[in-house]
Amino acid sequence: MDNIRKELLLVLNARTRPLSIRNELHTLEFTSEEIGHCLSYGIPEDENDPETKLWRSIFAIWENAEGRWTSNTMPRSKERRELIFSKLDIEGTALAKSLSNSIPPNEPKTGPSVISGNENHEDWVQVSRFNEYGYWERYRNHLLKTKRWDEEAVDSVDKSTTRILNHLNDPLGHSLTTTKGLVVGYVQSGKTANYSAVIAKAVDLGYRMIIVLSGRSNILRDQTQARLDMEVMGWESLDAGEKDYYEQKSIREGQNYRDKFVKGEIRSPSQPIFRLTKAQKDFNAGSIALKDTGKPCIAVLKKVALQTIW
Repeated sequence: MDNIRKELLLVLNARTRPLSIRNELHTLEFTSEEIGHCLSYGIPEDENDPETKLWRSIFAIWENAEGRWTSNTMPRSKERRELIFSKLDIEGTALAKSLSNSIPPNEPKTGPSVISGNENHEDWVQVSRFNEYGYWERYRNHLLKTKRWDEEAVDSVDKSTTRILNHLNDPLGHSLTTTKGLVVGYVQSGKTANYSAVIAKAVDLGYRMIIVLSGRSNILRDQTQARLDMEVMGWESLDAGEKDYYEQKSIREGQNYRDKFVKGEIRSPSQPIFRLTKAQKDFNAGSIALKDTGKPCIAVLKKVALQTIW
C-alpha cells in the first residue's frame, strides 16, 4: 500500500459519511496525477490484507448508517453502494470496480438465523389476517411511498417480521404459553423499522398490549415514542397539544412534520391504538389505570426498574 492510499484510508476512516476522494486528496496537497494513480488500481484480493480489512470496516459504517446523506436508501443495498460511490466520486474507476468485487453489498449474505428450543413450533401467521386498512399495510405503504424503500427491502422486512411473530403465540389461539425471545441486529441496520413492523403486525393479528423499553434517558424514550407515533400510530392518534407542537415545529424548521406521519385510515377489524404514553409524557406508576378497553394499547418506557410493569 503506497503513501497516498495510506493517507486516503486514514482520512476516510475518520469520516461518518463519504465525501469526494479527489477533494480529500487535493486538501492533502497531492497532485492530480497522484490522485489519478490512486484511483487507477484496486484493493488487494486477500481478504486478510490490512488495506482490504480497513476498506471493509469503512464501508460497513457507511452502508449501515442513517442520516440525511443516505437519501432514504436501504442499508447494505445496491442503491446505498451506488450512492457511496457517487459521493466518493469514483464511479467507473478501477478502485470502484475492485471494491464491488471484493466487498459486495449485502454482507453478510447469509439470512437471519433462528435458534429455538420449541420442538413443537408451528407457523401460524397468515397473510389473510392482514387487511388492506390495517396497521401493517399502512406502514408498508409508508416505507414504499414516503421513505422510498424499494420493494425488495420492504419484502425483506415483511418476511423477517413474520418469522419473528411465528415464534410468538397466536393471541386468538385456544392456548397461550409464556414465550421469550431475543432478536439481534447490526448497528444502524434497520432495527427500528423491524420492530415498528412487528408492532403493526402484532396489533393487526390481535395483540392488545405492547410495551417498548427504549433506553434509560428521557431523550431516548421521547425519540422512540415520536418515531412510533409517526410510523405506526399516525397523526390521528395525537391530541390537540401534540398536533400544535408539530405545527409550530414545522414553522420554525421550515418543513412539514405532518408529512412524516403514516397516512391512511385504520378500519375494522383493526382498531385505533390507545397510547399509554406520549412524546412528552412518560409512564408514571399510579397515573394510568390499566383496564381492558377492548382496544390495543402501547406504552413506551425507560428501562427503570421502579417503572417496569410486572
